Amino acid sequence: MEKLLIFDLDNTIFPSASIPKEKVRELLNIFAETAACYYSEETTSKILEELKRNSFVSVFEKFNVSTEVKEAFASNFRKSTFQLKLESFDDFQLVNNLPHEKILVSEGFKELQEAKIRALKLETIFSEIHISNTLYASRPSKKDILKEVLHNKKIKPQDMYVIGDKAEAELKAGYQLGMTTIQVAKLNQPRSKFANFYIEDFSALETLLE
Repeated sequence: MEKLLIFDLDNTIFPSASIPKEKVRELLNIFAETAACYYSEETTSKILEELKRNSFVSVFEKFNVSTEVKEAFASNFRKSTFQLKLESFDDFQLVNNLPHEKILVSEGFKELQEAKIRALKLETIFSEIHISNTLYASRPSKKDILKEVLHNKKIKPQDMYVIGDKAEAELKAGYQLGMTTIQVAKLNQPRSKFANFYIEDFSALETLLE
């Protein structure tokens, strides 16, 4: 029976907290240099303070950051020498040996997510990589991406396994589409009502797929 494995990235494949603080500061510095061309010093400082505690998407919405500024930020990021050194969870190597097609569906600042993917060398593991770019309000949701995958693949929804940690994101979306949802609780997350299965390590995933 053909099966498709659809993975989330952050806190599923690697711990987000492992991104060094100096790299977070470097990212904020790139935004600060961009914002200085559009905002007063006071406004830039306020945005940066918010970014230290909240996501780009929520802060950009709060301050009504324009598409022009977002695109300038993305452009400056691409021109920078920003690189990451990351390690996946120790047992993620077990996933490499699974004989099923694997797709990655991630959500976040596109250029940063791509830097994570390069650092983790995930391009060789996944047949497709989809990123919902949170810089833009009109981005496709994870549910939209899963719908597209479901449309393109001739596989029954129950044979598509959505594997992630976030209750209100990939797990809810997959559950609503009739896919099999597996919550990966690497950080002791409480079990989601949208999770058909709840695992703490990838050896359990091997067992579920047998």
